[in-house]
Amino acid sequence: QKEVPAIGELYGLPFRGKADILGDGYIVDLKTTSDVKNFKHSFWKYGYHCQAWIYCELFNVKPEDFWFVAVEKDTGTLGFYNVSEESYEAGGRQVQKACSLYRDYFIDKEYELEDFVYESTL
Repeated sequence: QKEVPAIGELYGLPFRGKADILGDGYIVDLKTTSDVKNFKHSFWKYGYHCQAWIYCELFNVKPEDFWFVAVEKDTGTLGFYNVSEESYEAGGRQVQKACSLYRDYFIDKEYELEDFVYESTL
């Protein structure tokens, strides 16, 4: 199935996602990239490990059954990448940290948003 939505609660907060492709026990997420061989760098830089964790949780899919298909923009070369248990767990930890910060700043209001902002002149 294509573009299947899901809504759920993770770490006590509402989440939603839309699987590009949802099969019987697997998810495929399509990404474009300028260099398919360096997609692993993009995976970490853009937080795709967090996305993988969220989607696996929302859709009840094992991390090894979550696949990124990266399409190189200039050449159309494809890269197929599944998610390791280590990457999955790192994503879960980062999402948990983000939820904790969200709760601290916006729900419990323990901190002011200005405390989290950095300002400078370039």
